[in-house]
Amino acid sequence: MNKAIIFWLVLLISCNSNKTLPSSTGSLFEVLFVVDDNIWEINLRERVYNIFAANLDGINKAEQQYDIIQVNYSEFNDFLKRHNNIVLITNEDNDRVGNKNMWAKPQLCFQIQYDEKENRNLHKIKKILDFNVLTRLRTQESKSSNHEIEEYLLNTFQTQIVISKKYQILKKDSSLFWATFNPQDKEQIEHVLIFKSNKILRDKQLLLEKTDSVFSKYLLGAKEGTYVKIEPLYTPFCSDDICKGIWRLQNGFMGGPFLLKSYHIKSNTIIAVGLIFDPSSKKRDYVKKFEAIL
Repeated sequence: MNKAIIFWLVLLISCNSNKTLPSSTGSLFEVLFVVDDNIWEINLRERVYNIFAANLDGINKAEQQYDIIQVNYSEFNDFLKRHNNIVLITNEDNDRVGNKNMWAKPQLCFQIQYDEKENRNLHKIKKILDFNVLTRLRTQESKSSNHEIEEYLLNTFQTQIVISKKYQILKKDSSLFWATFNPQDKEQIEHVLIFKSNKILRDKQLLLEKTDSVFSKYLLGAKEGTYVKIEPLYTPFCSDDICKGIWRLQNGFMGGPFLLKSYHIKSNTIIAVGLIFDPSSKKRDYVKKFEAIL
């Protein structure tokens, strides 16, 4: 994370912390832009969508990173002021990159001057929102997490991973940790796998091959000869120590996204992977949750 972004986040955390405020509304993945309609339509709308609503990497069906809402100032009422994420755009030269909990809690509010060409502040806001989403998702999952398992993972794999109490532990040893969530009343399956390689795997292809071998060994389908593997027709998207891609059931019909994080500790590589099967739901929330907790 850029040092400038961390600096702004520290300022945000310190703002308005003593106020008694109503709870914020709206999705964590929604951004409310308050700007005059004519400014929005001239050229700001397209720029905002290109930055904030770009498709999420690593998913085979298009899903926006953020959902965008725009209102003008006459429509910006008390109810909308309680939104999770607000960006105020004016013609006045009074940029305030961020304010935390201005009208509701938790909330991020930004105020910037309209610039018909410059996108620097928009990109800065996007980075802060991205960091805030992961922080809030991790905090939310930590409220119902299994502290005993988390301590075990820290001692065994030297990683600070959040594991919800809802997960059933299927395997727990020094070579592999495997937890799953499969509610009987929903067509939904989540898997979390944590394992290690005795080598430093910096090459992404080697990292994915190791992960694929674990998938095919442990994630078996109900029918004989079916197992999970990384979809070869969809190249995973890798950036830094995170890879996002698609898994599918070999000789079957199931599939979905996965996210893996790799940690290089001494002479080992620790790999933490989250997989999801939920054909009726958007995958964005799952992918971001795994990015936050792993």
